[in-house]
Amino acid sequence: MDFENSAENVSNFFREELTVSNWIWPLVYRGRLNNISWLFPRRRAEGHRDYVPPRRLFITTTGNRRTEVLTGLHRGRGSLKGRFDHDGWNPDYRTVWIEQLGADCRLDASGQWVLGICLDYFSCNTRAVANNWLFEITAEQRRSFEADDLHFLRLLPGPQVRTQHIEGRDYLVFGNPIEPEWDWRVLSEAQIAERLKAFQGFLERNQVAPELVVVSRSVKSGYTPAKQAAFIEEGVRDILASTFGARIEERAGSDFHE
Repeated sequence: MDFENSAENVSNFFREELTVSNWIWPLVYRGRLNNISWLFPRRRAEGHRDYVPPRRLFITTTGNRRTEVLTGLHRGRGSLKGRFDHDGWNPDYRTVWIEQLGADCRLDASGQWVLGICLDYFSCNTRAVANNWLFEITAEQRRSFEADDLHFLRLLPGPQVRTQHIEGRDYLVFGNPIEPEWDWRVLSEAQIAERLKAFQGFLERNQVAPELVVVSRSVKSGYTPAKQAAFIEEGVRDILASTFGARIEERAGSDFHE
């Protein structure tokens, strides 16, 4: 993160900049990906709040250290030349085709593919139910937070924030340890099983043969319901084993698998 380590900067980063695309765009910019197919259980119709029309985007960097990633609609080299000349953007850009698909759609799976699976595809908390994200702060920042009942971090929607002193160090702790009693995106085990079956059907019908499969639990982030994570993961493991003969290698201490 290319900014001073402060509670306010960290908060702004998480609210305004950190999204799932942060893990994808660097791969595009490095030339590793040129096509992204975003799978939904059902295809989003035009006009739906989550609908994104198929389009080609450009990706480039800016800033003194070329660490800020910019994206936008690609309309040809001529439309980008003026921007690069006047705004200091890096002219060494990449493009990517992005589309949304439903589990019943057809996919041209020719070429080399990376299959990324997030367990929250099968059941998802509408808002993150994060449990104990730790961010180290100074003792002065801790005292300032504790003395201010109207501190902006206390007023933000989302995870509750508190301080904690651990082995001589001070931390902000973000967390909502209690999951809501009802959430319309959280499915029953029977519904999860149906979604797993539809996902496997999508892979088999389109003969998807990925070079790499990456699985993210998304439990620590709070989007996959903790009580359902083991059930979903077992189903995903079964799909990978029966469809690809794949065995997951776990990375110790990580929320990710390869």
